[in-house]
Amino acid sequence: MTKPNPSTSRTQYAVEFTPGRDNWDLMCPCCRATDGYLHHHGVTVYSREEDGVATVTTINGGIAGENPSDRRDGIAIRFTCELCPADIELTIAQHKGHTLLAWRNAQ
Repeated sequence: MTKPNPSTSRTQYAVEFTPGRDNWDLMCPCCRATDGYLHHHGVTVYSREEDGVATVTTINGGIAGENPSDRRDGIAIRFTCELCPADIELTIAQHKGHTLLAWRNAQ
């Protein structure tokens, strides 16, 4: 399932998991590989008070793009897939007490 990200022009993908040996593996949203071929490359952290100005911190290859949360803190973890040309971010956002997970294309 895909849907447009309202805060950007990037496409957002649903997060899916597949059973691993001892845990659940993330499934690539582009090629839907179920064998865990995703590699993370960096993290971007967006810190802000509700509706305030965001402080952006990138770590080891993270990229500063749009905050995945419209009003609060957010995290974006950059991934690539061994089996397809995907350059994507797993986003974690909070909204009204809910934690939201989604994939989006990296900028």
